[in-house]
Amino acid sequence: MLKRIISLLLAASMGILCLSGCNSEKKEDSSAKLLVDGEEVSIPYLAKVGDDKISYDEFRYYFLFYKDQLEENVENVWETNEDAEQNLIDYSYQQTMTNYAIRTWAEEYGLELSETESSSIDDSIQQSIDTAGSEEAFNKALDSQYLTADLYRQMLETQVLSSKLLDYLCENDFKSQYEEEAISEIKSTFIRASHILVEEDQEELAQELATRARNGEDFDSLIEEYGEDPGMEDNPDGYYFTEGEMVTEFYDAANALAEGEVSDPVKSDYGYHVIKRLPLEDSYIEENLTELMAKTDTIQNAYHDFLTSKINSLDVEKQENFDKISIESVQ
Repeated sequence: MLKRIISLLLAASMGILCLSGCNSEKKEDSSAKLLVDGEEVSIPYLAKVGDDKISYDEFRYYFLFYKDQLEENVENVWETNEDAEQNLIDYSYQQTMTNYAIRTWAEEYGLELSETESSSIDDSIQQSIDTAGSEEAFNKALDSQYLTADLYRQMLETQVLSSKLLDYLCENDFKSQYEEEAISEIKSTFIRASHILVEEDQEELAQELATRARNGEDFDSLIEEYGEDPGMEDNPDGYYFTEGEMVTEFYDAANALAEGEVSDPVKSDYGYHVIKRLPLEDSYIEENLTELMAKTDTIQNAYHDFLTSKINSLDVEKQENFDKISIESVQ
């Protein structure tokens, strides 16, 4: 569980800079603005559920981030798709409410960040500050991505809580309902593989290693001597994965192999991979069932339905200016 959480945080820190471990206090009012009748108006929250105020800053992040993506990738998106603006509003709202539901039901089930998980977030934050060169540069990078320090910390925490909530459901509510279906999906769609990774300028070595492996040399010994993937130390029996977890080149090559077969060198951004596909082991699946179940479409769909049901059960009071939200008004 902890390794998976740390990997989530590392992935997040690679994608968007996250905040430092500074003791900045949260502000009562959001600094984000909305244009209402031609004037900028501060929006302290998006909606309320009882006394809980749901962050407008969080909604604004999703809205502006996906707005940029649409404008970058779809020509004349607002002129050619009459539903695009409303879809953007709905999607951003749903993402914000999903995060609220995760935090709410994690608390309901008594789930919270451990000291180790909080420390991992702090480490990820500090790594981003170091990468940026200074806290000032780091905060500017956050601002350029429509983020604040407090918001990004909250989003990192929510990501960890989501993983913990999903694991809890897999071990409890989902176990009796979906375990059999999830195990069937694991056995039919998951791949187990080991690989020898070498640098991108070592294609000849990769070819030599593939030949040696096919000629019967012990694959694990070749990994130990030549492999440069530190993850193999934590996964000596190979990786268990499904589509979307590995880079495309790795997944496609592993998927094309028969059990026991060794690939030709496969080029990716990481270097050259020599891949050996291995049989799935029932004992490994049983010992790691919660983690594997959480990756399946069966459980991901159940988790989506669970969160949607929880969101629909909430008595939500939207902020009075919610209906003024548009691609022109969100600042």
